[in-house]
Amino acid sequence: MVKVNTLSPEALGRLKEKLETNVRQKKGKNCKKGKTCKGSCIAQAKQCDDKPKGKNKPVTKPKGSKSDPKPIEPKPTLPEKTKKTRSKKPPNVSTSKYTHNMGDYKSNISVGQKFTEDRLTLGAPSKKENTKRQKLEEAKKALSTSNPSQKDFGKHINAFRRAESAYYAEVDKRKLDESVKLHKLKEDIIKHHKVSKEELKDFRDKLYIYDVVKKRPDLETIINATEEVYSLSGGKVKRTLVHIDGSGDERAYANQGGKELNVGTAVGRKDLKETVYHEAGHHVEYSDKSIKEGSRDWLESRATSYTPKSLNEITGHKSYGDHEVALPDNFINPYVGKIYGDRGASTEVVSMGLEHFTSGLKMRELLEKDPEHFYYTVGVLLAEGAK
Repeated sequence: MVKVNTLSPEALGRLKEKLETNVRQKKGKNCKKGKTCKGSCIAQAKQCDDKPKGKNKPVTKPKGSKSDPKPIEPKPTLPEKTKKTRSKKPPNVSTSKYTHNMGDYKSNISVGQKFTEDRLTLGAPSKKENTKRQKLEEAKKALSTSNPSQKDFGKHINAFRRAESAYYAEVDKRKLDESVKLHKLKEDIIKHHKVSKEELKDFRDKLYIYDVVKKRPDLETIINATEEVYSLSGGKVKRTLVHIDGSGDERAYANQGGKELNVGTAVGRKDLKETVYHEAGHHVEYSDKSIKEGSRDWLESRATSYTPKSLNEITGHKSYGDHEVALPDNFINPYVGKIYGDRGASTEVVSMGLEHFTSGLKMRELLEKDPEHFYYTVGVLLAEGAK
């Protein structure tokens, strides 16, 4: 039970008046003129100050009460890391169609060069190779200044031979590595054309192979080389390569009118694959007359003289006929400059270039000695010509 004391009416009135006075004093404490009243002021003429003067006293919480959870401060937003965009390497197989004018030799060279350089980087000689070359030069100099009558002359000879052997071993190592890359380039050209197995089989089934060739032990080499050129050229040879013969002359040849590739009568020759590539290269040129025109234009742009000379005279050999003439230049082989009659006739440009595509080593040889001829050949192979 709780006991409550009652107040008289007079005491109750005084208490009420005191409370109202305290409220008025409390509410009017922070009011100022000139600011909108927020409903806490007792007079309309006075307006509230948003922020009371002085510091607010911290509220002391009773012991045992749970404190409010601390507000979670937002994590500072760090600037986004800009991803380094690496330059994308070109795909191994181009999806573009090369519809450039094959009659413009400059276009062939440009397309062939871009395709090659996008996929191939031949590095400079390594530091190790340069060191061995320097040692070879030093050994060569020491040998040239030594006296053969002196006892240490044999020592200089042996030092030179060791340095020479070590240097060329490094050179061969680099060449082999580059040859592997060039073989990959050849595969990329084949993949670019996307010749199907069915298409290749259809081409092979339609080839008429003479009995004299069927009986040869190197028949498989002949067929495989012919199919490789078909794939490399995107089927360009299909129009004019129908027969494969091996009779008549020992020397191989191609015949546009007879749609023939003759491998010659020589059996077991080491360069048989190069021979097939070479003669099939003529059929690549036969596939479109613009290729002949472009090849002749390139030939004449390179010639050091427009007066044809005998190949026997240029090469110093007597293995060519008197009627075989060529335009002279520093080609990889003088036979590249051979001409057949007037403009529009066949050339040896594509065939001589293509025979170097039998291996990575041969490709490297052409690229090193005549890069323009190499690029021209690649450009012709890539072109979407008549099939």
